[in-house]
Amino acid sequence: MILPSNAGISVTTPPEEARLDWYREDPLANDHHHHWHVVYPRNGPPTPPRMPRRTQPRQGELFFYMHQQMLARYDTERTIAGLERCKPFDAYGGPITEGYELEGYGPRPAGSAIVDARTVEALQASHDTAAGALVDGGFDLLDGSGTVSVDENVLGCVVESSDWYGSPDANRPAELPYDNFHGSGHVGIASASQGGRRSPGPMIYVETAIRDPIFYRWHRHIDDLYASYQDAQAPTDFAEYAADVSFAGDGAGTPDVALCLAGDIPGADQPGFDFAAWGSEELGVDLDRGGPVSDELLTGFAISNLALATPNSELIPDAWLQNVVHLTHEPFVFFIRVENRRPEPQDVTARIFLVHAELAEDRRQWIELDKFHATLKPGANLLARPDARSSVVKRKGLDAPGAEPQAVDGADVWCDCGWPYSLLLPSGESTPQGTPFKLLVALTDWKQDRVGEPDTCGSMSFCGARGEYPDARRMGYPFDRPFDGSVEAMLAAAPGMTMRDVRIRCTTQRPQGA
Repeated sequence: MILPSNAGISVTTPPEEARLDWYREDPLANDHHHHWHVVYPRNGPPTPPRMPRRTQPRQGELFFYMHQQMLARYDTERTIAGLERCKPFDAYGGPITEGYELEGYGPRPAGSAIVDARTVEALQASHDTAAGALVDGGFDLLDGSGTVSVDENVLGCVVESSDWYGSPDANRPAELPYDNFHGSGHVGIASASQGGRRSPGPMIYVETAIRDPIFYRWHRHIDDLYASYQDAQAPTDFAEYAADVSFAGDGAGTPDVALCLAGDIPGADQPGFDFAAWGSEELGVDLDRGGPVSDELLTGFAISNLALATPNSELIPDAWLQNVVHLTHEPFVFFIRVENRRPEPQDVTARIFLVHAELAEDRRQWIELDKFHATLKPGANLLARPDARSSVVKRKGLDAPGAEPQAVDGADVWCDCGWPYSLLLPSGESTPQGTPFKLLVALTDWKQDRVGEPDTCGSMSFCGARGEYPDARRMGYPFDRPFDGSVEAMLAAAPGMTMRDVRIRCTTQRPQGA
């Protein structure tokens, strides 16, 4: 049986682009994008009375990284669907190949363009300012007092036009050329609808922007600026931050990472279940006892009624949340076998990434699945990590094996920020063999990584925390810099890292048109 699409809401052209309607129109993904911009607005998040609003440290870098991760997931789904990867929209006055019509918004037929010549000129000038700064190494301050050196955060603050980019104790320096390149593109593209500025397309609203295929093409262009800065930097010396550990597996017959579906673990759905103790008993610290280990993760499409927290918004009608076709997956648990080479306990940061096997040589296509702190005893250790504790997902209201209750104010807008748990995994193909992926576990030195204690009820990786971002490494490490050779080969040889193959299989038919 072929599941219906979310019919009657939108029309995407050309028809092959409709294969990803289910992804772009997923209400939980749209909710994530909305709440990220609620937590990270241009002039800073809401603050207590009589307190000044200011943006968060590293907000510009997080703007780039969060959207880069959305692009990696989108390109992965495009590859699964047999579509070519998303191309940047960089011809500002040229035709927009994709058409999109969303009920209640101005439609944009395929081939439409930004007709306002001043908008096109302004976008080109803004891009040239940012690209020029990458060549020159800095942005000129508008008062002529000097320059500000470029890094990920400064570049992100200029492209996104955040109001403040320093540290919490610093005064904001003289004006940078904040001309809102990113936002102006959203507005210009939205005005290319038949309704024009009086009835713009969904790209103008953070609640609905990611439903339009052009969102991803525009953000691919934005991400190219981010990537061009990174690619101009020296490759990372992975030994600099590596934990002092070793892995016994050879990546083939004896992998260091085992996967178990939570449904195959008796008692996994009970509060406080000890996954590590179960793994040591059933799998053994060397992962050599068999047990319900799987090389395959399972997804499927479901039809649900979904309730969303959308503060101060009337842009998503209640009817949109009825009988929604959306992706979900079978809960699973990581078991990681690692040897602590020190004679004393060692604190590490575990970083888990996933990539479609065909995309593994592109560092921008690796999807972050989790990041967490662990203390290793001397000798052999078995770490257990349920997927419900992922650092990228929204944890509020999550009811899955291993989910930890959040002892925080549920009304806090930060609690609604984070990638949906249902989209933690890419869909995989609806075939017996599924889709091949590669899984990376990288262990780094937590004493070097640590920046305070994570204080957030939302996603740590995508939404950070109030105050300092809870990781001293650049976002996306170890994929934040170019590789001097094959990505896969360098990761396989890097200290503190291990990889294995895994398949993701969709157990249902895909939505109509997908």
